[in-house]
Amino acid sequence: MSAHAQRSVWGVFLALLAAFAGAIVVAALVVRHLMLTALDTEALGAQRVAAVRAALDHALTLGALLGLLLAALLAVYVSRQLMRSLIAMRRAAERMAAGEVDVRLPESTWLEETDRLAAAINRVASELQARLEELHTQQKRQQAVLASMAEGVLAVDTDERLLGMNGAAGRLLNVDPDAIPGRSLFEVIRHAGVQRFLVRSLHEEQTDTPIVANIALLDGPTRYVEAIGTPLYESDGTLLGAVVVLHDITRLERLEQSQRDFVASVSHELRTPVTSIRGFAETLREGGLEDQEVAERFLSIIVEQTQHLSELIEDLLQLSRVEQDALGGVVQLEATPLEPLLQACVDAAAVRSERHSVELDCPAELTPWINARLFEQAISNLLDNAIKYSPAGGRIWVQVEVSQRDLEVRVGDEGVGISRENRSRIFHRFWRADKARTQAGGTGLGLPIVQNIVRAHAGRIEVESELGHGTLFRIILPRNLRPARAADPIPKGTVLG
Repeated sequence: MSAHAQRSVWGVFLALLAAFAGAIVVAALVVRHLMLTALDTEALGAQRVAAVRAALDHALTLGALLGLLLAALLAVYVSRQLMRSLIAMRRAAERMAAGEVDVRLPESTWLEETDRLAAAINRVASELQARLEELHTQQKRQQAVLASMAEGVLAVDTDERLLGMNGAAGRLLNVDPDAIPGRSLFEVIRHAGVQRFLVRSLHEEQTDTPIVANIALLDGPTRYVEAIGTPLYESDGTLLGAVVVLHDITRLERLEQSQRDFVASVSHELRTPVTSIRGFAETLREGGLEDQEVAERFLSIIVEQTQHLSELIEDLLQLSRVEQDALGGVVQLEATPLEPLLQACVDAAAVRSERHSVELDCPAELTPWINARLFEQAISNLLDNAIKYSPAGGRIWVQVEVSQRDLEVRVGDEGVGISRENRSRIFHRFWRADKARTQAGGTGLGLPIVQNIVRAHAGRIEVESELGHGTLFRIILPRNLRPARAADPIPKGTVLG
């Protein structure tokens, strides 16, 4: 049965009940009037008439009381039903105020007005639930965006209290993002530079240009961040707070420092031969040519320094080309027979130094994906080092080993070796070993070039050495190396060499 039909049945029932109570009262009055008229007509005695009248009055009173009782019961029932509906609406409103927006009221009660009110409350609840779900979805999206950002983001209000920050900002500042809302920025953030920048962002005049500053974070290993601050204003110009974005520029700063060190080292390395050449040339010009023996010795030094300068420039160009190709991902790889390539390197090394024995042990069937020109350069550089730092008659060898995952090329010698404290420094640009090894000369760029060539092949280079017992370099390349993988650029900001 529909709600309208139920209300119709209840209305008819209550109307009949009220009509019945009224009919009892009216019937009692009519009967009383007729009987009194009849008594007067029959001229009964006064005493008898009075008794009958009293009985009729008593019956009439009982009928009236019965009608009133029925009316009272009807009123109590109606009020209880109405009160029950109102209490249900109040409880539903309280639950919705507490956040339970899925509460719904029945719309099929006996009273049409309460049904309309319940329907209106249900519509409000449905709209509120839809709005809250939309806001919750937007909030989750914003949180997902902030959580996935590599940059740190944090916000403060006008009372210098933190409103929130994402995970990246928490990691940069070493704080828990979930524990900071509502707390003073001076209580949470321990970095004075960040504190000053946040305060400055709050009190900056309204402008379209954000505030930018570089800040060093000194807790633990030094890190550098670029901070970008923007004050937030309402449409009427009222300050709401500020938002600050933190970019981690540590790798960029280290790269720039490496470049500055490289320029300083290059300047120093170039200055040494140039100064020597200039000094001896001026000496010859000022009279040194008169002494034939001195002149020949000075000219020999000039030629030697010129050759060293030429080698230095060539190594710098080679290092620059390798780094540029590796960073740009343009190293071209081809399936290359490895044994002929290594044999050519060994033969060339044997020609350069007849005082050493150079051996090769390589399976003939290996054809890895490599850049033949660069890989030959790397092996030649390692062989040159082995020749320079090995005594006459010393053994030098190139050996290749293959596993399921890796291809390993070893270049070893029985030379002077490298001390333990210097092993981690041998791949630094312009670094040379101790005096026992520097007697052989060199530009200090050979091993950095080898390291960058190996990196361009998605591999790694390791060194094993002990003073007085020789050195072993191990170039380890992945066997599944293909052009698509090796062509991937080295991540931006990587410091090569």
